[in-house]
Amino acid sequence: MDECKPGIDTTFEEILKKRIKCKVNFGIKVLFYKINISDGTIMTEDYSNMSVDAMTVHPGAIISDLIDNACDDLQDKIDTYTNKGSNWVVGAIEQLIISLVAFK
Repeated sequence: MDECKPGIDTTFEEILKKRIKCKVNFGIKVLFYKINISDGTIMTEDYSNMSVDAMTVHPGAIISDLIDNACDDLQDKIDTYTNKGSNWVVGAIEQLIISLVAFK
């Protein structure tokens, strides 16, 4: 998310400047590896798409809090996945998806 932060910030600044009410949803596509502990080789690759519940953005919203909450929720989902079985690690976060839907 840190690499995308300038673009995310600019998007939300524009939404707030134009006083647009919208719902925003964050999602990620993660590549996981199952590692063989004895030799460190990759035994299995698995992709997972994860997202958080949509959040409402309205004039006066504290955007940094919304982004932090989304990141925390996504990190919890990654932690749950890596703890589901032995030796799963994150290989890469391949996509960050942000969906915005304006409403009145």
